Amino acid sequence: MKAITDCTGILQHAKYVVPNRSEGYCTDDNARALLVAAKHYDLFQDESGLELMRIYLAFTFHAQNEDGTLRNFMSYQRDFLDSVGADEVLGRTLWACGYIASSRQIPEDMQQVARVIFEGGMRHATSDLYLRGIAYSLLGLCYMKDVLPNAREHIQRLALRMLQN
Repeated sequence: MKAITDCTGILQHAKYVVPNRSEGYCTDDNARALLVAAKHYDLFQDESGLELMRIYLAFTFHAQNEDGTLRNFMSYQRDFLDSVGADEVLGRTLWACGYIASSRQIPEDMQQVARVIFEGGMRHATSDLYLRGIAYSLLGLCYMKDVLPNAREHIQRLALRMLQN
């Protein structure tokens, strides 16, 4: 992960461990990397994992629109190429941020930023999402069930939606 991460985030594509800068970045991959870095930090308390988390969390925070939706694709020149990403982007972001916001090992300031992102995106985690978006959102909500008011109601509603499909 370190080999394909720069100060902006994890690059979307690479040729083995050589980043393909022409493909830029995406929030979806940064949310995945954020979750991996957070779990690594929780397990090993490795400061390098903490630094990667800061990069991926900053990317995700920057990708979130004021209304809580998330942009996905960013060029290497740091310009977003879309206004709103797919359901999976929202779901994966909620999953990663739910994990971080509920972790007892991760520094408080990072937990607070993750919670801000989570709460902003949560209003878009509705039964209108496609199944993958719902599934990833549910994973994030399960981490937040004891932290976020009404999380259990959201879990129930989204789980029912999945069962209906």
